Formats: sequence, C-alpha cells, structure tokens
Amino acid sequence: MINVLIIGFTGIGNLVFFHPVMRNIKSHYPDCKITLITFNSKLDILVQNNLVDKIHVYPDFTHYNSYKYIKLLTKFILQMIKLRQKRYDISFVPFSGTSVSKYHLLSWLINAKKRYIHISNKQIFFYRLFNDCKTTENVHDVFQNLNLIRDMVKNPSPAFYFKKPVLREEDQQLFQNAVDSKLIKIGLQPGVKAHFDDSRRWPAEKYIQLINMISKKIEVCVYLFGVEEEREILDLISSGITCEKKLFCGENLDKVIDVISLMDYFVGNDSSLLHIATTFSIPVLGLYGPTNPTRTAPFTSNSIFIKASKFINPKYQLGFESDYKNGVDVNFDELSATIVYKRFCELLKC
Repeated sequence: MINVLIIGFTGIGNLVFFHPVMRNIKSHYPDCKITLITFNSKLDILVQNNLVDKIHVYPDFTHYNSYKYIKLLTKFILQMIKLRQKRYDISFVPFSGTSVSKYHLLSWLINAKKRYIHISNKQIFFYRLFNDCKTTENVHDVFQNLNLIRDMVKNPSPAFYFKKPVLREEDQQLFQNAVDSKLIKIGLQPGVKAHFDDSRRWPAEKYIQLINMISKKIEVCVYLFGVEEEREILDLISSGITCEKKLFCGENLDKVIDVISLMDYFVGNDSSLLHIATTFSIPVLGLYGPTNPTRTAPFTSNSIFIKASKFINPKYQLGFESDYKNGVDVNFDELSATIVYKRFCELLKC
C-alpha cells in the first residue's frame, strides 16, 4: 500500500487544480492512502469524491505579526516533525501562483521517500533535494500538476469534476428552496481573500451595474459569497442590486461549496470559489485583472473569461510570458459592465 501526503498549504484554488492528480493516483493505485494537510477547512468534498482518505487542518499563522506568529510557527514546525516519523512513501506540493520555497523546505522536513515539487530553472539548489518537475511555460496549472505524476501514471487524465456534495441535514431546506425556485440562480464572488491585493477585485459598483443589466433580461436570484472581511463589499452590492439576493458571508467553506453546487451560473474574479464552481460543470464567467489566465483560466469547456489589460503582475508570471496578448486593453477597474454583460449573454447561449 502506498501512503501519499499532499502538502496543501498553498491555497484552496491550488488544491482544486490539483484534484485531477488525486483522481489519477486513486484510479491507478486503488489501495493507496492519501492524506491532505492544509490551513483551510476540512474540504469534505474531497473525501466525498474519494480523493483523499484523511485531512489534517492546521491554524493559518501566516498573516499574524510578531509574537503570535513565532508562537504558532514554532508549534507548526513541531507538528510537521511528527509527520516526519510517519515516513510517507510520496509527498506532493501543488503548483502555486506565488513563491512556495517555504513549502519545498517543508517537504524536505517531512522527508517522504519521494518528494515531488515544482521548481524553476533558477532553483538549482532544490534539484539536489527533491524528485522534481520543472515549471513549463504557458501550460495551465492542471497540466503543471499532472506533470508531477508522469513517472507513476502513463497519460494521466485531466478529468476535472466533483460529484454533487451530500448535503448536510441543516442544508436540506436551503436545497429544497433553491430547487423549488423558478429564478435563475447566479453565484457571485466579488472579492478574493482579504490579504490579496485589491487589484484582483473588479469594482463593486461594476458588479451592481452588471447584475441589474442581467436582471432586466432574465429573472434571477443572486447568491453573494465572501469571507467576513469582505462584508462591506457584499453589503454594498446587496443594497445596490434590484433582484432577489441571498448573502453567504463568513460561512463554513463546506456549506459554501454545498450552495455553489446549486447554482445555474457563476461570476467572479480569479479565485477559489470560481474554480470550485467549474468542478460542478456550472457555466462560469471569470474576470481576470493582474492574474494570468494562461495558468488559471476556468478549466471547463462551458466557461469563459475576460482578461482586462494585457499586463500580468510579475508575481503571477512564474516563467510565463510577461503579457497576455489577447487581453482587453483597459485596466481592470476600467473594464465596463457592458462588456462583461455581453460576455455573460454569450454564456447564456452555451
């Protein structure tokens, strides 16, 4: 039996792009045991889809300052050293949009028998520490991750889907209300995690304009999603749109995933919930500011995106081309609601 460890501290969106790797491993090695370690919630959807066997959740200390940071970091390192004693057969670090050298070192600390990571040509030092995979230019993150298992699985499948979640008892009424409703359900995530730069957010007033345009064309109910730090933005949008709406702010991630699975369409910035929606084959419209759709475009065929500006922030390039040639040549905050509305109308025809 193969014991596999997924070092999933790089973010929820990165885990979503990594789940085809888990599916391929489970398909080719049915007796294997996959353990996920993460800063996020338990992500029951991965267990329900038989992609992982165990999930260990650790407090996210990365955004604290000074004493509390040092205290939590020390505790975290001691917990990782305990994992070293389990001597996993294989460990993986999913591909990420930002520097993950600290997680490469963590992989070394846990010391699985084989350690697979993504590295660039500049990271020569890591060649001596890890079984590695070079970063490939102009390839989607899903394929970057599948490159990691090229020695384990011949022609790995990029199949990208989750089965509909098993709703918890407390969510059954919500599900029934959504089913009974004759309104088109549109999920909306207007933000990204609070510690990310605001340049990844399309302005709230533009979302208001967009939804009011859509509600004149079709009868909709908008489901607004966000973390507690984004409540002000969500309240602003909620007060400005004229259609029926429901607010899910600061909710448990597993409940949010349950609700997203009920949507007919989903609109949002390049963020984790947008990509979770694609796993349920929900038609998605992604709005991209400084991030690179070559790497993180919605992965399903019934989804579309708009890249505002040809510019890509250097921290999202990671060896890819410096500009995106097919971008709409305006700044993200200048991207008009009319342009986005026209693209959404294309989505309605998909």
